[in-house]
Amino acid sequence: MKIITKIDTNNYKDYQNLTNALLLPLNNYSVGYNKTFSIEEIEKIDDFDIYTAINKNIYNSDIEELKEVLVRLDNMNIKGIFFYDIALIPLKKELNLKMDLVLDITHMVNNHDLINYLSSEGINMVKLNSELTLNEIIEIKKNTKIPLIYNYLGIEDVAFSKRKLLTNNNEPKKEVTITEKVSNQEFIVKEDNLGTSFRKKEILNGSSALEELVNNNIDYIFLNEDFIDHEIFIEVLEKTNEVLDNKDYSFYQEEINKLIGAYNSFLYKDTIYKVKDDE
Repeated sequence: MKIITKIDTNNYKDYQNLTNALLLPLNNYSVGYNKTFSIEEIEKIDDFDIYTAINKNIYNSDIEELKEVLVRLDNMNIKGIFFYDIALIPLKKELNLKMDLVLDITHMVNNHDLINYLSSEGINMVKLNSELTLNEIIEIKKNTKIPLIYNYLGIEDVAFSKRKLLTNNNEPKKEVTITEKVSNQEFIVKEDNLGTSFRKKEILNGSSALEELVNNNIDYIFLNEDFIDHEIFIEVLEKTNEVLDNKDYSFYQEEINKLIGAYNSFLYKDTIYKVKDDE
């Protein structure tokens, strides 16, 4: 099992020997991340395998500039792109790009049929959405052949709107925390030049499932540093690497829970809503 880490700092050396790859979301092309990076910043890093994110909706007016960006990234030997808009699939074919395409569609990557179809169309890897149970993740792994990335630790994406929702509501701040009235769950709402993102304030922690994920050959785990103290995040990476090396899971979950909390999303919760059959 390998680790992909989305970082929230320019202190790249802090992650040396702690991750197999870095995710550096691209300025003006990525949404739902605290920190994004320019092509020039990405180009300077050569100590890691590098992925970037181009996960905004692509418009016709974006295509020509995006082609130039993709060719430049490919010439930099970027490992791959986490993408949302399927426009990236024909563009990779048209431009004969060698870098991988990593499907990253929030809430939508939840069954092996979708993954297998898009694999036949040219995607190379998949980041699973965090609403899946552990059993569903294992089932998908058994029925697919391309590498899977499990959203293992970090803040969860809930929704994204292209509208400037804070500005439209005369909110002077560009980042606020709101509380949903029925469940009392807190969400971070953040606005930038591309729109407004909603993310759950609790930090997802998949540490309870690490042993089963390893035993079932899940290829990658994804850790996102956004909204986590840097020193705590580095400690999580250190403990995770230690466990992956020595396979001693005895106290790992307890230690990670102490650092970031025990929230594990839908990992052990079966879906309770089903479409009603016609009578």
